[in-house]
Amino acid sequence: MLREPIELTLYDEHDEEIQTYRLTSIRWGFLKKALALAKYAKDADKVTPEEFDEIGQLVCDLYKNQFTLDDLNEKADKDQVMAAFQAIVKQSGKSLPNAPAGK
Repeated sequence: MLREPIELTLYDEHDEEIQTYRLTSIRWGFLKKALALAKYAKDADKVTPEEFDEIGQLVCDLYKNQFTLDDLNEKADKDQVMAAFQAIVKQSGKSLPNAPAGK
């Protein structure tokens, strides 16, 4: 279990909150994928649209697909999505002390 949940909020077209999702644990099976994508946490300026989709899909998968990649694209704040991804990478790196944790 995470010490603090990783939160992500979706907004409507008027920037009103639709719903906030809380991630309270990261399943072992996501560790490998999170660490493989960790390089994107460091150099977000160089990430391609396809790589952003990989990050977004990982976030969707970790939140058990309670929302879709299209939902993220249309309803999520970019800073919140990247903060959630960076928190996931950081937590994954703690599981493997010698792993690159997207510093």
